Amino acid sequence: MNLLIIRKDKILFGLYIFIILSEWIGNFISQPLGIRHLSLLLVPLLLIRSLRAQKRTLMYLCYLTILSILAYLFDNADFFNFSVGYFFTFFFLFIHVIFYSIGISYHRLINLLHLIVFANLVFAMPTLFGALVDFDLRNHPGVFREVGAFATTMMASQIICLLLYRLTSRSKYFKLACFFSLICMLTILKKTMFLSLFVWVLYAAFYLDYKKWLFNPRVWISLVLITLVMATPMQKNFAKNLSYLNYVGAENHVRIGMYISAVKISIDHAPFGSGLGTFGSFASIINNPISEGYFDYKYNDIYHRYGVASIAGNSEERMRDGGMTVLDTYWPHILAELGIVGFIVMLSFWARQVYTFFINRKRMNIQTSAFAFYICAIYIAVIGEGLALIQPELPFFVFFHAGLSAMFLRKISTYKRRRLDKF
Repeated sequence: MNLLIIRKDKILFGLYIFIILSEWIGNFISQPLGIRHLSLLLVPLLLIRSLRAQKRTLMYLCYLTILSILAYLFDNADFFNFSVGYFFTFFFLFIHVIFYSIGISYHRLINLLHLIVFANLVFAMPTLFGALVDFDLRNHPGVFREVGAFATTMMASQIICLLLYRLTSRSKYFKLACFFSLICMLTILKKTMFLSLFVWVLYAAFYLDYKKWLFNPRVWISLVLITLVMATPMQKNFAKNLSYLNYVGAENHVRIGMYISAVKISIDHAPFGSGLGTFGSFASIINNPISEGYFDYKYNDIYHRYGVASIAGNSEERMRDGGMTVLDTYWPHILAELGIVGFIVMLSFWARQVYTFFINRKRMNIQTSAFAFYICAIYIAVIGEGLALIQPELPFFVFFHAGLSAMFLRKISTYKRRRLDKF
């Protein structure tokens, strides 16, 4: 046990590296089904002495579990799909509980952050070098499954660097944050670009006098330069998306159509939703039993009843061919499967913590303030990006959002018990 205590940061970093590279290694070596999820559950368990979950997290998990069971009882979702849906949808909370129980020193936690930033910088290189060929990061995901995973990783790196800058006051971390943010801009992924800029606004709101940064010439010069560099590619991207929307209409748009259908489902199945494993989630597009170690993909009937299966980009045929886009939107599956009540509860898990930290930001010490900023920024990223991509939910993001934020929350709780803070 002493050996594990000494090397907790190294073990967690090794887990982090495995989760990222497993996506790339999977192209060459077949991996057992669910290996990444099991590793995120089992490896951290080796590092804890006892579970000491945050009461708030357990409360939300209890509420969501009750709502899920009620929805299951009112609708006729398959138990297999319900079980898989419960595991995936609330995996964030499960990992949050486990990582919150890990007792790790301040020094080793900061060392873990340094290692993660360095690894992300190295992993970004193949993508950046590949983009020199056609000047399009979208075509070169590198070791990541696709550019969305790459972009979110860069944004998380930006947030960690800003945290380290507040703790150390070393300018290299601020410069690295700018570098990672610039990469986010170059992906031309609108959500990530907006969220990356919003991180800077949040940072300014946390630490700076708005009069100093709002009227700072360097801030406006930077914004003008970014606008000039991104104007042409963004204009082309918006024109392409607008042309597609005008051609197919809102209800037949691969993403907007999912939101429209989710609203209809939440109304028709009020107040608890259609139940886990029925719409917009990984559990809703798989069939039991598992064949030869792989899930058999098949749409739930609700996709056909609400016309989603007829949308070209979301069709069952395209899904079977590997061109799946159903999982590219996160919140429709929360709204549809958990209903408006579950949607509000799920959203408030992140939003309430962000609000609490933000209104008390001026009363915190340096360490608590830095950790609180990270938690707020990451939770906002979760709200904006969600926990899914065009492929099944990636535990890599769960590790980032749930694992690190939970360990920071434990540190904040420790500081409060020592009365270093007043809030």
